[in-house]
Amino acid sequence: MEQRALTIGRIGCLAVSTLLCALMAFSAGAETFTVTKESDDDGPCEVDDCALREAILAANATPGNDLVVVPGGTYQLSLLGPVEENQSMTGDLDVLDDLEILGDQERPVFIVGDGTGRVLQIYESTVIISNVTITGGNASSWGGGIRTSHSRVTIIDSTITGNSNSMSGGGILAGSYEMTLINCTVSRNTTHEHGGGIFRFGIADSRGCAGKSYDY
Repeated sequence: MEQRALTIGRIGCLAVSTLLCALMAFSAGAETFTVTKESDDDGPCEVDDCALREAILAANATPGNDLVVVPGGTYQLSLLGPVEENQSMTGDLDVLDDLEILGDQERPVFIVGDGTGRVLQIYESTVIISNVTITGGNASSWGGGIRTSHSRVTIIDSTITGNSNSMSGGGILAGSYEMTLINCTVSRNTTHEHGGGIFRFGIADSRGCAGKSYDY
């Protein structure tokens, strides 16, 4: 099943759970980590030597609403390892704590999967992602580009495209309490089951959407 084009406007936004169509304020980051290189490394995030993966690892280890600043460029994930390693050391990028990922507003930011798994996985966190393109994910389970679990996620001014998986949610698998997309495009993602673009399943939220599925 292919999902070809879904564009969510700044006013006519899509709320995967029933949210107000507005950008929620995100408190100031406890720490700010600035990405300085496009290579995919898993060492320490240092002031002048910090990969995207290293910044996320540092944010995971720092309690609070951290900020990862991503300059324009192509960030190709290349550290192969267990598919469900879930600590961000290899494979996909695993977000384990509250975080804002802020892409460059002037130059495109591409976060590209390694072709063997999804690009981004979010666990039990409040996360804002803006000004990025998520592409190249190829998962053997849920969520080809992004998978969320028990999280509150807002995606702004971003594109989810060219991802695939063998289960549901070719672009996004939203197992979240809340997910909001504002001024985003979800296009040309594929899946073998349901929701080429976005699939939402089985999470109860305070707005009465328990157990409902959204297949876009």
